[in-house]
Amino acid sequence: MLSSLTILLFSTSVLAIPHRRIEVTYPSLETSRSGIKIMKLRVFDQDIALNLEPAGDVISDDFAIMDEQGEIEPVDVKSFKGKLFRDQKKGASLHIDEDGFIEIDGIINSKLRIEPSESQNVGKYGMKEHVIFETFDEKKHFRDIVYNLNLQRSFSKNKAMNLSKDQCVEIEYVFLADKKFRDEYRNLDVFKKNIGSIVIQVQNLLDTLNLNIKIKTLAILIFVVDPPFLKDSLIPCEEMFNVAVILPNFGKYICEKKETGVIAEADIILFLSRREIGYMDEDGEIYKDILGASHLGGACQECKKVGFILWEDDMHYTAVTVAHESAHLIGSPHDSEGGVAQSYPGSPGSEDCPLEDGFILGDNEGENEDKFSTCTIKNVKYFLSQNEASCLITNCKNRVL
Repeated sequence: MLSSLTILLFSTSVLAIPHRRIEVTYPSLETSRSGIKIMKLRVFDQDIALNLEPAGDVISDDFAIMDEQGEIEPVDVKSFKGKLFRDQKKGASLHIDEDGFIEIDGIINSKLRIEPSESQNVGKYGMKEHVIFETFDEKKHFRDIVYNLNLQRSFSKNKAMNLSKDQCVEIEYVFLADKKFRDEYRNLDVFKKNIGSIVIQVQNLLDTLNLNIKIKTLAILIFVVDPPFLKDSLIPCEEMFNVAVILPNFGKYICEKKETGVIAEADIILFLSRREIGYMDEDGEIYKDILGASHLGGACQECKKVGFILWEDDMHYTAVTVAHESAHLIGSPHDSEGGVAQSYPGSPGSEDCPLEDGFILGDNEGENEDKFSTCTIKNVKYFLSQNEASCLITNCKNRVL
């Protein structure tokens, strides 16, 4: 029986991207016999070379984009999966369309994005003009909320399990989005490309755990008419979700549909919001810049496997937030946090890993940005050893992503 709840507000400095430097380029692209694509370009006085391997396995063969009534948007899943590529070492996640003139969309690395130019200019080798965006770093506060509903749960050592060499971890995601998404993304092809790059980047980030975790996106549900829980979760007179109520309300919504289709299949369900997320203090002052909320160790629990994500204009930073909240859902607190109130029961906690080391669950900057700390690895490994995480364990012998 769960009778205790701890809500943890995490705040640290992170990088915002209010300004961008832009340059036009004509990248080259070659495909080797092994299927690896070699992409080269010169931009901002630097030469970049990527070895891009197929990354379509982050998308389910039965992937669908649908509305709340189950109406499905047409998606050629095989074609979509075949256009997704990544360079894990360089942090690249790209959608490459070779039908006609080659068009490349996505993330080159943590600082650079690429998309086709709106012009029809073509280089001497037949490559269409592309635009590169470089982000400028500017400090702002990162805030997210972690709900810990595990304080009264006890776990005996004999419930732990060890993964065999033929087992790996597979996290099956479902994403939901409100009507505001549909209004802003009139062309769902653009949204589809963006979500492809984002989930590949989430895979790149989770790979730094070195725990053989693979992800798969089952479906995206975009509301045509927003359900009442969304309106009920807004701060009064504001177009901003109240973080104190949005995650519990979302969890109740999912709980009511826990036996329905992809909702039942999913291990983690994330709501992607174009509205800001914030909270109001006792004096009526509003605070914003909250990027996410999730349940600590909530994966696999029918009503707690949920998180809420602010969809930012920059795909890489949205991917970081998805990976951040996913790490909470699979059992890890923030770096520097530990103890009964802040950790999953029985786990080692993260008190030995300072925020300032710059990992994803810390300050997320410097040479350790886009990686997880040793503390996060230990916490996630512990969670995966519990029977509560059994929905994530699958046979992955001979499986390659």
